[in-house]
Amino acid sequence: MQFLRYPEIVGPALSGRRTGENFRSLRRPTIQTMPKTIDHPPDLPIVAAASDDFLAIAALDRDSWTDSPDDPFVADGEHVWKIWCEQALVFVAKGDGGTVVGAALAFPVLDGSFCLHKIMIAPDHRGRGLGSRLMNAILDALDGLKKACFLTVDPKNSAAIRLYQKRGFVIARTLRDYYGAAKDRHIMTRDPGSAGALPPR
Repeated sequence: MQFLRYPEIVGPALSGRRTGENFRSLRRPTIQTMPKTIDHPPDLPIVAAASDDFLAIAALDRDSWTDSPDDPFVADGEHVWKIWCEQALVFVAKGDGGTVVGAALAFPVLDGSFCLHKIMIAPDHRGRGLGSRLMNAILDALDGLKKACFLTVDPKNSAAIRLYQKRGFVIARTLRDYYGAAKDRHIMTRDPGSAGALPPR
């Protein structure tokens, strides 16, 4: 994940297949009861993504990783963003004219928890606390649903680890060579309500 150039929070460490029945059981009906706008301090609004936001979010995803050494492998495609906008927790920050300038995603996994997969900010909107507000929106929504979540982070990324610990995440285990040789990752987990959302910077 990218959080104002902190980490990547990427994919779950899971085994097994998702059957059609499993997928239907994780669909979004309960999530649709969440408020469409999260009450955070003024500036750009943070709102639940609509289904037709998927192309703009996918474009932001591609643009947000141009300075990452793993750039070819980080961005997700339009098709999966369409599914996530309809079936997962996706919040966006919209600028002038409704342009998507930030997005955050947590998607459900087979054990009923959520994977906090990405928080990304357009380069010209970084450093304004937008990433903090998007993370707050995701964690507020997960707390409202009483759902645990997890993320992955580079063990060398101490700034990101401290940030997540302040929000109630703990290091559950470390996976060696998770993304290839010498690309280890901590798995950090968070129980609902384990720490309050932090104010934006």
